[in-house]
Amino acid sequence: MLNNMSLTFIFAMLVELTTDSKSASIILPMVTVCLPLLWTARTFQYIEIVELLITSIMSVSMSVMLIGMLTNQVVWLIQISLVFVEVLLFLSIRQLSST
Repeated sequence: MLNNMSLTFIFAMLVELTTDSKSASIILPMVTVCLPLLWTARTFQYIEIVELLITSIMSVSMSVMLIGMLTNQVVWLIQISLVFVEVLLFLSIRQLSST
């Protein structure tokens, strides 16, 4: 769930900064992050689906709020840092799976 939250957060900021549309920055990340998780994962219980939606809504809301509070350069710096952390997470998972 935490990884889902950070992916949604990064993607919502990217959509907001590139399109300058708050509604698109809410709808697109919710659809593009939540639906693939629901399609590819094992069968979910209702509580897991609710947690997925809540974390996605929270992260999208935080990203939209953050963009309104900070300059675009600071938001880009945060976004680059989060992408770097996601790459490190991917590499660590890949290393664990190869052993």
